[in-house]
Amino acid sequence: MTTDRGDRGRPLTDGGREPAGDSETTAEATAASGLSRWYEAAASTARDVRSLDVPVLSPFGSDEHLTFLFYNTWLLDGIELPELEFGPLGSVSPGTIGRMPDLDGRTRDLCRALTESNYDVVALCEVFQRETREALAEQVEGVTDSYAGPGATSLERIDFPSKHSGLYTLTGNGNPIVDSSEVGFDHRGNSLRDADFYANKGAQHIEVDIGPGKLDVFTTHLLHGGDLNLDPADIPFSDPDSIEEYRAKQLEQLTRFVQRAGSAENLTIVAGDFNLNVEQPRLISERNRTEVELFEAFKSTCSLYDPWERHGGPVGTTYLEHGPPGGMDRAKIDPINPNYLEDHGKRCEYPDVPDRRIDYVLVEEPQPEHSFELEVEHIRRRHFWRGKTNTREFWATSDVPNYISDHIGLELECSVN
Repeated sequence: MTTDRGDRGRPLTDGGREPAGDSETTAEATAASGLSRWYEAAASTARDVRSLDVPVLSPFGSDEHLTFLFYNTWLLDGIELPELEFGPLGSVSPGTIGRMPDLDGRTRDLCRALTESNYDVVALCEVFQRETREALAEQVEGVTDSYAGPGATSLERIDFPSKHSGLYTLTGNGNPIVDSSEVGFDHRGNSLRDADFYANKGAQHIEVDIGPGKLDVFTTHLLHGGDLNLDPADIPFSDPDSIEEYRAKQLEQLTRFVQRAGSAENLTIVAGDFNLNVEQPRLISERNRTEVELFEAFKSTCSLYDPWERHGGPVGTTYLEHGPPGGMDRAKIDPINPNYLEDHGKRCEYPDVPDRRIDYVLVEEPQPEHSFELEVEHIRRRHFWRGKTNTREFWATSDVPNYISDHIGLELECSVN
């Protein structure tokens, strides 16, 4: 329940440069330019459109503003699962699961992108390796503090330790972490069906001093479910909980954790990959409908609102599937702010495929006890293109992703009063 001191206060190094690009229409022609060129192009474009009265984000890291990013990084290093014995039914060897390609390259690109962006708080998911967390703390310039947890734990009925939760939060611009806590979910999934079972998924809390007051920042990652080649329903006398039922129990535990760990005078932000698509309740099962109702109850109980509903556009996908239908056909680069996806245009292709808005940043409604006011001015979807090929392609090659993650980051800029 204490801060992982090994991930805090590390010396920082320069991230260097690697090829990147400019915008969707010039991706191939500029793939040899540095990552800094990408951000310079975005800033230049933003300056050029000021006369058109288009909202442009103000500089990050100023005293009057708080900038926040949530990002599921997809930095999955995989896990070698043990052989599972089922008595007279025999045994099953699942092997290695969950390793995603180009971990080192994507980690380097993330470090450079975060250095260029100068966020005040960065909340991350799926940063499973300690070496990756150390790289972020050392190579992202301007890091003030960091916190990683929950860590590995023993697994029920299996002589095999879990992986880390993958949750990791960085603060910058002199905003220190003054307190922290964490919880692992009691209901982690089914060991025969859900790869998530083998990671200590849960939630973490940090208290950040931002000057005028303090923030309670919670990060979580709820069950995705599946990904193993077994169906527990096929085992005799088995009556497994559904993925939705597990996720609903996790949401209930998250509610209790936020209520317990937060402080009345602090403003609360909850960010995470909830694996809940509240945009499409009519297309989901009754069990999923119940968990969507629990999600709404969670927001109400903790006095949280969804800034995307107030400040975002009609297009809100945060998950990019690796092949049709979906992928980059769900999203387009914003020609005005090319660091981001376009929020107010058409969804490109596959109009009958629902958006996948499963990542959320939730903000507490103003309360009389708060020591300051936080007003969300912008919320945007940050795509983290790597410049390997055209922006409409998720894969540069069969083993090199063209984006850092298969998720889109959610970026908030807030005024602090």
